[in-house]
Amino acid sequence: MKRKIKRFLPAVAVFTAAAAACAAEVLAGGGGAAEPSDELLWGFIPRKLALGVAAMPIAAFLVALIAYHPLRIRGIGVKKEEWETPKALIFIAVAGVIVGALVHIQPNMAFALFGFGSFIRFRTQVKNPKETVIIFLSAGIGCLCGLEQFYLAIAGTVFVYILIWILDRGAGGNIERLTVVLKGLGTESQVASRLYKERLEAAGVEVVSSKVSLRKGNVTILLNKDRKTSTDELEEILFAGTDAPRPRSVEWIKE
Repeated sequence: MKRKIKRFLPAVAVFTAAAAACAAEVLAGGGGAAEPSDELLWGFIPRKLALGVAAMPIAAFLVALIAYHPLRIRGIGVKKEEWETPKALIFIAVAGVIVGALVHIQPNMAFALFGFGSFIRFRTQVKNPKETVIIFLSAGIGCLCGLEQFYLAIAGTVFVYILIWILDRGAGGNIERLTVVLKGLGTESQVASRLYKERLEAAGVEVVSSKVSLRKGNVTILLNKDRKTSTDELEEILFAGTDAPRPRSVEWIKE
C-alpha cells in the first residue's frame, strides 16, 4: 500500500500545483466593473466554476498530507478496511469544499455547515477521540477551500502536520513495527491466531492488527515491539509449550 502511495504522489502533486496556480490566477484577477461571479477566466470560464474545480484537488491534496502522515500510517494495521480511513478523510474534505462553496454563493445557507458537522459527528463511528478531531479538521480544511480561503487552509494543514509530529513522535521512539507471517497452520489458523495474540499481549507486546487466511492457512500479525526484544525472543513467546500450534515457516517483515 505504501508503494502505491509513493507511486501516485508525483502525479497528484503536479495536478494539485496546476490547480493551485489556477486558483492563484483567479484570486489575483478581478478589479473590473463586473461582479466576481460574472468574471471570466481566460475569457470563457466563469470565475466561480474555475475556483470550485481548483478547490477540490487542493483540499484533497492538503488533507492527504494529514491522512497519510508517516506517524499516522504507522498506526494502520494489516486489514484492508483500516486503509479506508485515510481515503474517507479525503472524501470528507471534498464534501467540505462543496458545502463551503454553497455557503459562499448563498450566505443564508450557512446552516448547512452545522448540518454537515452534525452528520459527521453522529454518522461516523470512531473509537479514537483523536481520529474524530482529524475528521473535523479535514472537513474544516475542505470548507476553507470551498470558501476560497486557500491561504488559511494551507496554514492550517501545515500547523496540523507539525502538531502530529510533535505529539506522536515520542510515542514511537523505542518502538519497532514488525509484521510476522506464520505459514502452513492449516485448519488451526483461527485458534492459533487467538492464542498468539493472547501470548504477545501478555508479554507486553502491542498487537496492532491480525488477519487469518483460511484458504492458505496463514496468520499475519502486525505488532509493535521494544527495539531491545529480538525476533527469536518473540518466537519463544509464541511457541512456548506443547499446546501452541507450530507453523510450517515464519517470516518477519520489518516496516
